[in-house]
Amino acid sequence: MIADVILDCLQLEGREEDGVYRPRPSSSDPEKCLRQMDYNKQGYPKQELQGRAYSIFNDGNFHEALSIDLINKTPYRHHSSQMTFNIPAKGLNIGGYFCKQCDSEVPSDHIHTHIDGMILDLLDTERLFEHKGINHFSFQKYWSGDLPLGYFAQTSFGLRGLQLEDENINEAVILIKNKNTSAYLEFLVYYDIKTDTMICYEKNNSHKEKEELFVYMPRITEFLIGRFLEVEEYAKEKKLHDRPYILGENWQCDYCQWSHICWDNLEEAYALRTETDYVNDQSFNHMCYEYDNNRADEKRAKGYKDLLRVDLIKKMGGLKLKKAVTPEFSVSVKVKKNKSGNITETLGVRKRKIEEDD
Repeated sequence: MIADVILDCLQLEGREEDGVYRPRPSSSDPEKCLRQMDYNKQGYPKQELQGRAYSIFNDGNFHEALSIDLINKTPYRHHSSQMTFNIPAKGLNIGGYFCKQCDSEVPSDHIHTHIDGMILDLLDTERLFEHKGINHFSFQKYWSGDLPLGYFAQTSFGLRGLQLEDENINEAVILIKNKNTSAYLEFLVYYDIKTDTMICYEKNNSHKEKEELFVYMPRITEFLIGRFLEVEEYAKEKKLHDRPYILGENWQCDYCQWSHICWDNLEEAYALRTETDYVNDQSFNHMCYEYDNNRADEKRAKGYKDLLRVDLIKKMGGLKLKKAVTPEFSVSVKVKKNKSGNITETLGVRKRKIEEDD
């Protein structure tokens, strides 16, 4: 009765808000797929998100309001929710646009941002406040040591906007909530507008554990604006960035609204590849060596091994080979459907025996 219509309502509301591409801080994650941004900017048709996805987005707003209410019951005070700034960014949002969220005009050559508010502590020190409510899996990554680079990126624009008006406000607290367990994690950052540098200097959690950090991010907004400008240039030339992921092994592709276009000809292109060829490329052979050498230590080298796997599969695609033989290794890539019917790319790297013929 209700279960079958409630998400349809959210899907209709989300469809109305799912507008045109805009360079904005919330999409400035340095790990965000540039090819996905190309598709969006260039108006490629996209798959519609399910109502459940929009529900997850709305949940974040609910958890933010709940956290703010709890903060205001402590000696800290939250204020200035959804304050807006227009940050100069030549070449972006040409012609300007109207922001429905804050009912205001955004001028041309600017990036528009909304902040989650400000926090005032017992010493009357004000900091920018950014809140993120995320799932347990993502939360555990940051709890265990990964850095939320996308949140750092978004926060850098908020701090830049603040310092353009008040240069004395140069710090922010990024509060992250586990929506499953209500655990909290926070990162404290400092931003200097003169050098466009952000430093994350402290990490705390709701277990009252504190860790000093020194994550140095020079010219951060310049770098992020540069990525947006690159997407603009690719749009003018009607080009697409290379795929940064492997199909079937990255959740980003599973949730991408353009995955049906991005990978639609993978099987056909794979069928046209040369079956086997000898590759006398020392850098390629060394890449195979690094992959083979690190895959034994799964826990220590997992991240590095995953990067190498992506590079090797992309290299094989560039060589248009199904199987390559190097002086020391035999490398193969297969494109096939898994048990769920989804197309995946798999990599095989085997050290050659000395007696094998070239």
